[in-house]
Amino acid sequence: MKKATIFMVSILLCFSGQFVLAQKTITGTVTDATDGSTLPGVSIMLKATNTATLSDGSGNFSIKATENQVLQFTFIGYNTQEVIVGSQVVINVALSQKAEMLEKYVVVGYGTQKKESVTASVASVGSTELSASRAANISNMIAGRVTGVMSIQDNGTPGNDNSNIFIRGIATTGSTQPLYVIDGIPRSAIDFNRLTPTDIESISVLKDAAAAAVYGTRGANGVLLITTKRGTSQQASFSYSGNFGIQQSTRLPDYLDSYGYAMLYNEALANEDRPAYFTADDLQKFKDGSDPIFHPNTDWMKVMRRSAPMQQHNFTVSGGNEKIKYFLSYNYLNQKSILSNNLGFVRHNLRSNIDVQATKTTKIILDMSGYFGISEEPGGETYWVSRNAEVNPPTVVGQYPNGLYGNADMGMNAWAIPDNSGYRRTEDDGVLTRMEIKQDLPFIKGLSLKAIAAFDYKPNIQKNWVLQPKLYMAVKETDGTVRYDQ
Repeated sequence: MKKATIFMVSILLCFSGQFVLAQKTITGTVTDATDGSTLPGVSIMLKATNTATLSDGSGNFSIKATENQVLQFTFIGYNTQEVIVGSQVVINVALSQKAEMLEKYVVVGYGTQKKESVTASVASVGSTELSASRAANISNMIAGRVTGVMSIQDNGTPGNDNSNIFIRGIATTGSTQPLYVIDGIPRSAIDFNRLTPTDIESISVLKDAAAAAVYGTRGANGVLLITTKRGTSQQASFSYSGNFGIQQSTRLPDYLDSYGYAMLYNEALANEDRPAYFTADDLQKFKDGSDPIFHPNTDWMKVMRRSAPMQQHNFTVSGGNEKIKYFLSYNYLNQKSILSNNLGFVRHNLRSNIDVQATKTTKIILDMSGYFGISEEPGGETYWVSRNAEVNPPTVVGQYPNGLYGNADMGMNAWAIPDNSGYRRTEDDGVLTRMEIKQDLPFIKGLSLKAIAAFDYKPNIQKNWVLQPKLYMAVKETDGTVRYDQ
């Protein structure tokens, strides 16, 4: 019995000795993944044990561990990160900030403040919220996401479907547009509407006089501060997002068919003691559809509204190091019109945001973005498209069975306008540039000088190719044949 006990104790001592020998000292540095600064006071713990240490004032740490153990890094406001020791003896970790902590800072005027310390009326919308919408125009994505901000869309034409934004109502009898400030530079509403949500970090809305005071009278209708995304001190990361959808009218009015219209039209004439316009033979042919040429049943609203595809594709590349950081993006949008799939809006967006730490005290920012859009509308007035579709009765022919368009509404045929009246093409382009130099003054800690320059180039080219659609009138010959006259 004693020999067995001695043998077991010897085995345990051997294993204990092997465990002690397998331990090694792990050293490293903990930094912020966003700006690369060191983080003191980070808790480094061996997972599932009580062994732990803290990073020092320079973010350095030292701890003993075995190869199969896991180091757990924890710090307030940052995401917890775990690293398997393995064969490593030096482990450097970059902790990323929690999203909810980032949202506690909002852009106000020419800087940022903690959200809880802002006393003026300021609201903020993040990139994640904006990207949840699949709208083609950024102004339509804000609707319903900020209190006190009204977004009214009165046009659905692709490329011109932006909303009118009102902050706390209409504040003036002059221009009602708010001031748009993109990365510190006042821009136009068109520049804002052409942005893509994948390029935006956040949008702050300054709603009252206290918040917008730094902009003077230009901020009388409120201010939208748009901050675009920038690169970080980490390895290059690539991302892609895209969507494809079908657009269609939400709801169309239900109109009478040709038989019901003819019946009620005769009844209206009878109420005025006037003779009927449609004969019994006309009513029967409208009812059974036996004569589509001279007794058609045209659903004008249905033929004038069709399903239209829309697609978006976004590519981004970001990364960098302590010296240079970059954010590059490309967006493609193709939105067809519900009037005709031959018409619509195509837009290309490019962006390059570069941050260069030229010296320890000098930082240079170079931003360049561009949007290149082409929108095409029917050559004929689109007003008549919707107007004729509303007033033309179903007893008027829109298109004959042989494909020729009928002479509807005294020479106007709304059906023929989208596809057979030419086009009105608008090329809406813009190149926006921005350069910023920030110089820290070495003799006064915390004081710096900043110089910003911006240049925009926004050409606008329009080309109208208007054609008169060929309309025909069906005429029945004495022998029963039908000819079509222009």
